[in-house]
Amino acid sequence: MKFCALTLMVMLSGPAFADSECTFSPEHPLTVLNTAAKRYPGGRMDPAQQQIVWVSKNGERTVFGYGGCEDLGSVISRASRMKTPRNSAAALLVAEELAERFWNKDIIGADSISLDVLKESIQANRLSGDAKTFFGISHPHFAEFYVAHEFEAGVDSVSVAWQGNL
Repeated sequence: MKFCALTLMVMLSGPAFADSECTFSPEHPLTVLNTAAKRYPGGRMDPAQQQIVWVSKNGERTVFGYGGCEDLGSVISRASRMKTPRNSAAALLVAEELAERFWNKDIIGADSISLDVLKESIQANRLSGDAKTFFGISHPHFAEFYVAHEFEAGVDSVSVAWQGNL
């Protein structure tokens, strides 16, 4: 599971390329990140890594990544100190809350379907995987789409990510 999140983060954090080498305009991810940063102040934006990190007073860490060069994608994660892990239903609620916060049409654009696909998949229980730590979502517009849940050393982490299928 760490591998999946790590793979998508590496994809998002690739070096900046010239316009002629990228499928997507390098300005688009920066516009999305700037919009998120304005809507939710207090985060630390790292344009080179194509992400913003927020750390709350209680130590909860939220990361929003958006970008890519050849493959556009996004990953959102929340890590919280907890005595016991969230159950699967609670992890899916966190994933949905994160997606509603960052994958809404005001932040990533009117033509985005990622939030709708996630919500429909959760509501219709169209999730594959072990139903405890990994929930895969199959959709023709996405090469990869998943929710991952992990509990390690008192930290409960939920990630939701997609990679476009162009």
